[in-house]
Amino acid sequence: MGMAQRNNIPIFVSFLVVNTIFVGIVGAMINDDTSGVGNEQDVLASFLLKIGDKDKELLFKYVEESNLSETDKIDLNNKMQDAWNRYPDNTEKDYLAANKALGIMVNTVEKEREIQRQKGIRKS
Repeated sequence: MGMAQRNNIPIFVSFLVVNTIFVGIVGAMINDDTSGVGNEQDVLASFLLKIGDKDKELLFKYVEESNLSETDKIDLNNKMQDAWNRYPDNTEKDYLAANKALGIMVNTVEKEREIQRQKGIRKS
């Protein structure tokens, strides 16, 4: 996939990156939908359980491009699909899978931003 396509990172993914940095603030802003969630990281994961189809496709792409083994990629994708199908009646296992997926998404976006930053430095 070309870099031109990767520059169009959905707003939701950028939101996740920003909220990872400000996890304490997000934790303080818990609403009724996340009142049963245990910790701040689970609050972020709960947002991942509510994403739309385009962001789900992006998540699957990021998982596919990750360093996970093929078996782990399939397992995580299946767990996320199950979690989305179960929403809003999610289990602790759903939050664990969402946390893992969140980490992959954040790492991928951070790497892409670093690549873009390096390209900007080289152009200067």
